[in-house]
Amino acid sequence: GAESGELNRAMLTVPRRIDVEYLSISPQTLATRYEVGDAQVKEFYEANKERFVESPQVRARHIVFAFPSGASEDELAKIREKAESVYKSAVGGADFAALARDNSNDPSGANGGDLGWLKLDDLVPAFSDQLKNLKPGDVSKPFIFSSGYHIIKVEERKENRQLPLADVQDQIKLRIASEKGAEEMSDILDKAVGDILNGKEIEVIAHDLGLATVTVENLKREDVARELAIEPDAVESLFLTPEGITVDRPIVSGS
Repeated sequence: GAESGELNRAMLTVPRRIDVEYLSISPQTLATRYEVGDAQVKEFYEANKERFVESPQVRARHIVFAFPSGASEDELAKIREKAESVYKSAVGGADFAALARDNSNDPSGANGGDLGWLKLDDLVPAFSDQLKNLKPGDVSKPFIFSSGYHIIKVEERKENRQLPLADVQDQIKLRIASEKGAEEMSDILDKAVGDILNGKEIEVIAHDLGLATVTVENLKREDVARELAIEPDAVESLFLTPEGITVDRPIVSGS
């Protein structure tokens, strides 16, 4: 029927593809236009030292005793008893990595329960609260987290550390330049649109602004949406624009 014919035509039709050349105007892309001197960087660092402090970290291992789905009260009690038994072995001096390999239901168990270095500020409170007061060598009592009992052993600890200027100077330069770009973005965008309306080529506009254009080729509709992170209406407007014509309205990108 008609529906079958539509499907057959869709199967035989090559999806339309387009090449897109665009100029990205954002605080980040505009940041490349600005030189930030060492004196500016040092001044920002000294005024904002508290932003450049490495939060406490611990290197830890854990053992997980997972609750089976739909476990009965008796089953949960047995899991708690097993967790308590393993905890006693751990605080009694048994090798924690071996206990993890033998008892943990977590994939990390195969690696002795190793969690690597953890930033306490990045962890959910239910987990970080257990870690923040443990010293190297300490083992937490079993606690419930994410559908199971956990036992944690802290192996090393790093407290707050002021990051030196040398470690953060590139980050500061980008921040200052991006802030400058954000201040001027509206004026620069207005200038670019005005130049397009006056017939300037996009490559010339990019050169005048100290930026570079980006070209992506052979894109289907879904490729355009993904590459440029733009809304469906904007995608359709690009496919409706004749070849060689520059769109004279800014398109907002989510990237």
